Amino acid sequence: MSAPGEDGGKKKYPAGTVVIWIAGAGIGLWLLISGLVGILSGGS
Repeated sequence: MSAPGEDGGKKKYPAGTVVIWIAGAGIGLWLLISGLVGILSGGS
């Protein structure tokens, strides 16, 4: 674990990593919601 502020006060994660994480989370949520909607709609 690096000490706080060790990298000059930059964000904990690189911008690219954050974008990928958000994109992955968005896709995961979309799949989850789609699955729930399918089940609630009577899908087997």
